[in-house]
Amino acid sequence: MSTISSNTLLFGFLMLFSVSVCFDWSPSAPPNFHVMYACAGSDVELPWNFTLTDEDQLKCVEWFVTRNGSTQMIAAFSHEQFLPTSDFSGRAEFLANGGLLLRHVTKSDAGKYSVEVNGSNEFYDDSIYDYTTSVIDSTRSLTLEVSDDLLTADGDLRVTKNPSAVLDKATDRWRVELLFGSFGYNEPPQFDVEWTTPDGIVYDTSLYEDKQFHFLIPNPVATGNYTCRISPKTADKACLHDNSSFREEKTLFVDGLEARVTLLEARSSAPGVAFYARDTRSVRSGAPIVFSSVSSNLGSGYNSNTGVFIAPTDGVYFFAGSARTGRSWMPVMIYITVNGARKSSYGVAQPDDYYVTASVEVTVDLKRGNSVSLRCQIDKTYSYPSTASFTGFLVSRN
Repeated sequence: MSTISSNTLLFGFLMLFSVSVCFDWSPSAPPNFHVMYACAGSDVELPWNFTLTDEDQLKCVEWFVTRNGSTQMIAAFSHEQFLPTSDFSGRAEFLANGGLLLRHVTKSDAGKYSVEVNGSNEFYDDSIYDYTTSVIDSTRSLTLEVSDDLLTADGDLRVTKNPSAVLDKATDRWRVELLFGSFGYNEPPQFDVEWTTPDGIVYDTSLYEDKQFHFLIPNPVATGNYTCRISPKTADKACLHDNSSFREEKTLFVDGLEARVTLLEARSSAPGVAFYARDTRSVRSGAPIVFSSVSSNLGSGYNSNTGVFIAPTDGVYFFAGSARTGRSWMPVMIYITVNGARKSSYGVAQPDDYYVTASVEVTVDLKRGNSVSLRCQIDKTYSYPSTASFTGFLVSRN
């Protein structure tokens, strides 16, 4: 009897704590440790919000701020009433359902802000034939930085050129990179910057890493002055005064010939692409041959599970395949395909002895993502290969 009772209690305990509370923060709510930047005199929204179900019962929502090691309550929301403290009366406003609006912030408002949500979730639990209550107790926090001017690392902004070429992952092409900074923001700021090329084309960019904005010059690189400035469209979010020197354009001269040399050096020093696979593991007529042994896969283009090579970069490639007859006195046929279409001639071996090897090769111009595979034909005329190999490598990048 005691054993049964213990198991029953254990089951009830596990069921109680395996229940998931339906309360959840909305995807748009800032995550913990998020940093927000605001300009002095502006209104700031702390957009915390969450989702509730019909079973969730909200008890209260409370907001706090920690400055100089001291924590102070900002406001509370309970029984459908928003109650700010005296220090924040007229400045803090409620934003459904866990958000807060701070009006006319000053530099003294900088600090760590947090929101605490308390409530419960009541539901009927079929395993115990009774109602069960789960507690809702969740907190989110962020850091608010307030500035009365643009935040820079050393009081100046400049345009510089990265001495090394950068591989553009979107196009898999090497590009010359310009940098604009350095700023004092640890996370991407809310404003963009505007680049102008020597031929007058304007690009807006928000790519921000290592406290600098990044710009990849379109190829071919034109010789001349490249200018950058904070975009007038978002200048108000940069806390710029009307007469601020940071509104001025910054210029850098780029030598097109020097840039092309930089790109050539990057292409020549880029890692190679090559693979070698052998010993058939899976052979089906018209399907990629899957090999059991891959002794080399430089660039990770060959997939040993599918038998398919995926070009990691644009360029000219060479591929070769070979296969040996699997049954005596029957020929073997192999061929190479690109994106499923045959690109090589058929390699056919007509045996005059017990085993004969067929081979194929092809040189092709591939785009990144193109697929290449070695295949065979198996029917009443052609035998399956008992052993085969497949190799390929990048001859030159485009």
